[in-house]
Amino acid sequence: MNVEFLSDNPITKAEDDKLQRYTFSMQIANIILNRRDKDSLTIGIFGAWGEGKTSVLNFIQTALKDSTLGSDVIILDFNPWRYINENTLLRFFFKKVVTALETDSMLSSSKDSEELRKFRNGGMDILKDLSQIGDNISDLDLESIKARIDKYLSNHNRKLVVFIDDIDRLDNKEIYTTFQLVRLIGNFANTTYILAFDEQIVASAIGERFGKGGYESGRSFLEKIIQVPLKLPKVRQGDLNLYCIELITHNLLHIGIELSEKDYQRFYNLFTSYLSIRLSTPRQAIRYSNALLSVMPLLEGEVNRVDLMLMEAIKVLYPKHYNFIYENEDLFVGNLVQERRNQHYKNQLQTLTTFLNEKEIQAIEDLLNILFPLTRDEDHIVWMENEDYTKEPYLRLVTGKHIASAIHFNRYFSYSLGKDELSDLAFEKFIQNLSSHSLEENTKHMESLINQSSPSTFFEKLRLLEYDKGLRIEIARLLTKIIAINSQMFPGSSNIITYYDRYHTIKARVGAFIYALIRKYSTEQVSQFEWAKELMIVSQPFDFAYNINSWLRSGEDEQEQLFTYQQYVELAKVLKDRAIAEAGNSPIFVILPDLTAAYLLRSWAEYNKREMHEYVESFLKNDSSNVKALIRSFSRTGYSSLYPDPFKINFEKNDYLHFRNIFDVDFVYEIIKKEYNIEYPLRDIIWKKDYENGLTENDLINHFVHWYGLDQQGQLL
Repeated sequence: MNVEFLSDNPITKAEDDKLQRYTFSMQIANIILNRRDKDSLTIGIFGAWGEGKTSVLNFIQTALKDSTLGSDVIILDFNPWRYINENTLLRFFFKKVVTALETDSMLSSSKDSEELRKFRNGGMDILKDLSQIGDNISDLDLESIKARIDKYLSNHNRKLVVFIDDIDRLDNKEIYTTFQLVRLIGNFANTTYILAFDEQIVASAIGERFGKGGYESGRSFLEKIIQVPLKLPKVRQGDLNLYCIELITHNLLHIGIELSEKDYQRFYNLFTSYLSIRLSTPRQAIRYSNALLSVMPLLEGEVNRVDLMLMEAIKVLYPKHYNFIYENEDLFVGNLVQERRNQHYKNQLQTLTTFLNEKEIQAIEDLLNILFPLTRDEDHIVWMENEDYTKEPYLRLVTGKHIASAIHFNRYFSYSLGKDELSDLAFEKFIQNLSSHSLEENTKHMESLINQSSPSTFFEKLRLLEYDKGLRIEIARLLTKIIAINSQMFPGSSNIITYYDRYHTIKARVGAFIYALIRKYSTEQVSQFEWAKELMIVSQPFDFAYNINSWLRSGEDEQEQLFTYQQYVELAKVLKDRAIAEAGNSPIFVILPDLTAAYLLRSWAEYNKREMHEYVESFLKNDSSNVKALIRSFSRTGYSSLYPDPFKINFEKNDYLHFRNIFDVDFVYEIIKKEYNIEYPLRDIIWKKDYENGLTENDLINHFVHWYGLDQQGQLL
């Protein structure tokens, strides 16, 4: 991609005039062309840096050359800032004047041309003494030089127009010398000086040499020098806005970026309503446009286009506010308490208002409130505090890649992605290519993206797909299959010991994402079930299949649940058959986590209790010690901050009653008697509080025997 930055060079052609300056320039040219008096005249063009003074000077020259009277005009450009000292400045000024006269077509064809060449050589000899010039330049006898120049201009009725630009770039002494040159030394006949400078800067510089100093003293001096003071016409804000927008549009198209109608309207409305109030010069528009030309390709697809364009405008037009945003991430997207944030935010804003008027202050504050919802004084902003993707307002910020999204904020300032960040473009490409690539290719692609960033970063990208209305069901199904087969790419265990384990690891939460994605397509009842059934088969390892299954069973009643009772039974059967096949010669209640084994055995009993009994009893008869694992599987698990790992808590009466509904407790009791040689009643049974650790499998066996004995005596009710 070839990038062409807009230069800040002044324009010369009328057709390039976007700010209605050419008419103003024509009027000045007409004044010069129609002058009849022969006295030297000085015209001042006043304007701030970047307002277009040089372009106006170019327009005047163009108008002079294009006029039918232009043949009588000799144009001289003189740039005083090119010369290192006063002596050099004066010497080269006279040299340029003489050279301009010598090269004039009328003079070169007349008998005066030879005399002019002699004069130039002689004149330069005279100018050897200019090294003696000090503050009293007017005291030096340069009348012979001036007289000769006057003679040529008068005799041939020629008009000399001297353009001097960038006077405000000189140091104080050089500025003063330039005006002495114009007023006292270079005041030739038929001569017009057009001086362009910032009046505030030049008047303040000159004022230091006169009276009490300061701007007013300098302005009084300028009044004696400048006979025709002209303020550069104020650019109409609408014209400047249009000029800026045209530059931006041209640059974006040049780098292959075309805003949608929606994005264009959003940018135009926000820029013209809140930012253009600070746009005062064409130079600012060019700087802003070039800034976009630099940064937009770097972040294309990674941030919100309009937000980036607005932030770059803030950098150019409100630089202090830009730095304030950059240095205070917590105030704009962080987790500070709202009351503290608002107070600190207001205090900081007050320090940024120097040199801004009330309208400008209000404009930037209003824009920040739009870009950063946290800056508003509204109670409903609490959704931002925990960056919860499930909350609609924050979801819009994240999916829209807005600067107020914590995920995207730093990209707007670093113009790149952090080491642990995942490119939005790369992730979107992965999703787009799922249907056209093989399972192996998709697996390698996903692994590459995870390695480039991190599993948690990749998971955060996945979560956003839950809310992507354009994601087709076949793509979603293919994605979940790839994830399920490769769940080992996500850290942590997906084993579910208690209900709360479903949230504890990234791998477990990936299961929640898959459930959310399946649930998203609620109108596709048949497809949803077949989708879920496939995942029960292909998920690796088995515990991840169970993790997904546990999420699929979410819901308080049939209306909230995803599938019918019979469909849940079928999913459980698929899981059970797979578990038995993978367990081989070992019982699933020994191999699998307790909660998983308990669910499979319980659901199995619901559709074929006899078959389940035969399965369990065969393993208990073969090895009676397996009864410990069976009792443990139906015992509850506890957590406590006092202990790092989960632990078993008492096998209570309700646990026993639940167990009795599933198994033949008489058979189990006989197995226990055989294996442990214990029977009811027992002495010294150990019971723990629910938050206490320390129970063993033998303790749980004793609890079972205790409740079994009471049951046999009819004392449980």
